[in-house]
Amino acid sequence: MYGFKSSAQVKYKPSSESASCRSPHAREKPQVLGLALTIHHDRRNKKLMNLLNAHGYSVSHGRAPLMETALANAVVENTRAHQGLYVPTFLRKGTFVFFAADTTDFAEDTHDGKGTTHGTITTVYQKIDPSKEPDVEPLIIGDAQSLSVTPYHVDILHCDKPNPQHAKWSEQFAISKGISESYQLTHLGWVVASALSRMKAGETSSNIPGWAGYNSLLSESLPLTQVGALPLLSEVAHEWSTLLTVIMQANQLRKLAVGEDHPTVITFDMALYGGAAPRCRT
Repeated sequence: MYGFKSSAQVKYKPSSESASCRSPHAREKPQVLGLALTIHHDRRNKKLMNLLNAHGYSVSHGRAPLMETALANAVVENTRAHQGLYVPTFLRKGTFVFFAADTTDFAEDTHDGKGTTHGTITTVYQKIDPSKEPDVEPLIIGDAQSLSVTPYHVDILHCDKPNPQHAKWSEQFAISKGISESYQLTHLGWVVASALSRMKAGETSSNIPGWAGYNSLLSESLPLTQVGALPLLSEVAHEWSTLLTVIMQANQLRKLAVGEDHPTVITFDMALYGGAAPRCRT
């Protein structure tokens, strides 16, 4: 793929023997870049990357960090247009968006517990709808000449620990009085098919897929969901100030996507939800 030339390139005759062709970067295809970035992220193996590069499968080891730097700087440039908030480029207006936030740990297996890093990551989910207008322009990825990343900082909003109080829920939950007939028939069909399959094979295993797989085969195809992540917050997730910052970032993105008249939906694990719930209610 690296050595591929179009018919026009093959027929091209340089004006002199000293004339050079285009920069190798102009011939970089998505696959040679994606493979290099994946291996660099997962393995950090210079020898392996240069071996693949020699056979034309990926860019070289030296090129991958430059690409990562260019991507990081493009993300920082995106935040400057939105007062420090990164807006994923797939985000579109008028389509429901929701979030998930959790702690993320690095080097957490050190023998003395020191030298670890604990941060907070927020992911953004939105179903693909090409008919809707995008909220932001695509990232402009330049050609990094060094490994210098533009400084990026998120102001962590101050939040004092609230006084302990018992939650008073006013919502009324409706309890279903029955199971729909279509669900009953679907479930019955799976039970019968699984039993007959095992009887025919004379084994305990069945050729019929499990309940989730069975439903996925019968269900109509749904739009795919785009998933993105906001830049890492270098603060522990269980701090009140961090939780407030996460909630406000999600609130801003929700307003960009669907406006003021929709709720902000964020999922936390139970350890974080205990701290986030009072903030959400207030």
